[in-house]
Amino acid sequence: MDSRKDTVVVEMMVNGEQSRMFIARHDQGDAYACIDACVDKLERQLTDYNKKVRNRKHPQSGPVPMSPDGANQVEQ
Repeated sequence: MDSRKDTVVVEMMVNGEQSRMFIARHDQGDAYACIDACVDKLERQLTDYNKKVRNRKHPQSGPVPMSPDGANQVEQ
């Protein structure tokens, strides 16, 4: 947190796994507003990264076709 003449600058850095860094910086409003904004930015970054990693490990596949009797059977 850096407090200049009339402005407050807050920068937060979070170290993630595999050398991944998440950085948020905010410089408008008072100190508490800057901290809240940085936390919101970091929360969004972490959520987006988590979704990206989750989708990479388990990609969504299309719907499985159903047979007329309701059972999923693979014909050979």
